[in-house]
Amino acid sequence: MLGLDYPGLRYIASQDKGDYLQRILSIGGLSGDDQFVLTFEALVRDRKFVTLMRTVLARLEEGYQTPVDMEFTVEILPGRPYPDFKLHLLQCRPLSQRKNEEQVSIPTDVPEQRILFTSRGLIPNGRAEQVRYIIFVDPEKYREIPDTATKLELGRAVGRLNKLLENEAFILIGPGRWGSTNLELGVRVSYADIYNTKVLIELGVAQDGKPPELSYGTHFFQDLVESGIHSLPIPLHLEGASFNWRFFRLAPNSLAELLPEDARLADYLQLVDLPRVTHGYRLDVLMDGTTNDEAIGYLVQSSKNDPFNADEGSSLGYPFTV
Repeated sequence: MLGLDYPGLRYIASQDKGDYLQRILSIGGLSGDDQFVLTFEALVRDRKFVTLMRTVLARLEEGYQTPVDMEFTVEILPGRPYPDFKLHLLQCRPLSQRKNEEQVSIPTDVPEQRILFTSRGLIPNGRAEQVRYIIFVDPEKYREIPDTATKLELGRAVGRLNKLLENEAFILIGPGRWGSTNLELGVRVSYADIYNTKVLIELGVAQDGKPPELSYGTHFFQDLVESGIHSLPIPLHLEGASFNWRFFRLAPNSLAELLPEDARLADYLQLVDLPRVTHGYRLDVLMDGTTNDEAIGYLVQSSKNDPFNADEGSSLGYPFTV
């Protein structure tokens, strides 16, 4: 995309020398065969640019009365002997940070039949306990949806479930990138469609031998932080990540019962009522993003005041074979 005719080239790119990157000191020493990598090294070393950014952030923080997160573009304008910079502010909002949470330990003695998924890699730190419902969009079935209209309606149905289950504990599991505008990459939802979930899970299933790039909740990252919602990736191509496909594909679907108007989407959108399916078990999701970067979702007995509570000491049983 970038060539020698781009006036700000040396401020945003470095020269690829094969085994190292070299700052561009002068365009005159370059040729059309040179390869470039975006590093912004010269830009962030420029005193005029650093002063501009410091001033803008200080003024915004003063106005918001809190540190801010902003999105911006910068024009590199001709100037002598050095260029000038013009900043365009695109978005600005208070910068949120998740409150410190207690250390989470992942149990190592969970029976295999109770484990619904595990993950390794970029894991947040936190927990979601006694989850009743799982809203699941099967990545392989999602790819089979024949038309754009159905994919769009699927996102709207997720929003309706989000509202319907606002007083229940539930998690969302879906393909690739929740919130992507590219329907091939994931279910198109806005924050308003998912804000009641406890955990937003992105399931990474390889297609044609290539694993998808997950978004890690970046489409609504600040909203997730402010709401205490955890974004959990499950990249199934990595060792330590697993998903209990058999459980989900055999579990009864409660979508038509709770949302009859969306029953036609039941082939692609699954609503699993865990206590009903498992005779009184719910889901705990534990995420250790501090020590080992691992997570687990597994079935546990319901609390004593749960109407679906399993009998004390009962063995885990399903109304179907897994």
